[in-house]
Amino acid sequence: MAHDDFSRALEAAKDKLVNLLNKRKELDEEIETHRKGVEYLARMADSAASEAEPKEDQPLASVTSFNDAISFALKSSRVGLTPTEVKDKLSYLGYELSKYKSDPLSSIHTVLKRFAKRGWVEVKRLPHNRTTYRWLSETERITKSLESSEEQAHSTTFENALDSIATKRAKRKK
Repeated sequence: MAHDDFSRALEAAKDKLVNLLNKRKELDEEIETHRKGVEYLARMADSAASEAEPKEDQPLASVTSFNDAISFALKSSRVGLTPTEVKDKLSYLGYELSKYKSDPLSSIHTVLKRFAKRGWVEVKRLPHNRTTYRWLSETERITKSLESSEEQAHSTTFENALDSIATKRAKRKK
């Protein structure tokens, strides 16, 4: 009987943890959305003269690598960003996008896809044909890699078991 009580308590605790983590995720997303709105309004409130002056709170003002700038923008956000939001964040953080003759958005798309292919970002498809990219921490990348390895091992074991069963059946029929 005591074992059943502990099992029920464990399930209840797991459910509570999942609910809390979901609430935290929702709050993080809401905070990030509000922060983006505040950043946008702050940019709009600045005069053209103050924008021409370098700001001390622009950590990307001296960064020359486009990849480094994009990874910094993603790392500084707790939630995924769309390519347009990455572009806005690069500008806000002081990265000089005006040096690009064409719209830098296509280059941002290319870099984000490269990051995804390497497993550095989590790609999330949203409604209305939108995609967000979230930088994965080292721990998340290792965990994802281990999970992938485990899935492959389980799949291989399952396939081997099926092959073994098929071989045994074939031998029985002979």
